[in-house]
Amino acid sequence: MLRQLLQSMLDEASRSEGTVVKRKLKENLHLAIVITKKDVQLSISRDKVYPSVSEWKTVLANFPYILPSVEPVKFVDSSKRFAMRAKLPRREQVPQQMSFGAPESEKNSGH
Repeated sequence: MLRQLLQSMLDEASRSEGTVVKRKLKENLHLAIVITKKDVQLSISRDKVYPSVSEWKTVLANFPYILPSVEPVKFVDSSKRFAMRAKLPRREQVPQQMSFGAPESEKNSGH
């Protein structure tokens, strides 16, 4: 379910590059994704306490495509939530995508 939510967020963000796409999950965990020309910016946040490293790893493990291990930076976001953020490679920047997780149309077109 988390993987589908993240895919939906990525799809929405890709239609409007530079726009923040946000979702609120159970236990007041907030996700935000922004796609730029260079990368995908991911943040997770919560009121009054930082999300756990385990939550960060769970989000990355459920990301709709293969990601390298990414260490987040902790900060307080504009909504005064405690957050973790990192810049992730875009799907097309990760070579392994052709063997795992790429849509059939991408596999067949050689992209």
